[in-house]
Amino acid sequence: GHSTAASNVLVVERSPLVRACDGWAPVWTDQGSGNPSKQAVWVPTCSDPDFVALGVVCTMREGAAGAADGGVNGGVHGGVNGGGDEGTWTPPSVAVGMLHASCCERAQLGQMVWSD
Repeated sequence: GHSTAASNVLVVERSPLVRACDGWAPVWTDQGSGNPSKQAVWVPTCSDPDFVALGVVCTMREGAAGAADGGVNGGVHGGVNGGGDEGTWTPPSVAVGMLHASCCERAQLGQMVWSD
């Protein structure tokens, strides 16, 4: 989905095949772009390698460094190495479901992955 509202969440019944993520890995940030919105892309992670993410979460933080709402938008805190206006990117604070690898099948990407 594409939402900033915490109420727009699909809850899946607990199952041995579904587990909440227990971490986030940054895939991309707009660090160095000068863009004040502090955009980032994150992939959920799980300490159990048998569970996999089925997508990513994109975050955007408007305004000055230090603003954070604790929601799915993550936040920006402080500056790079303690100074400057770049800020550091904070992962989303929402748990997303990860699926057991036995339920997944590897797919081949087409020639075009992204077009803006």
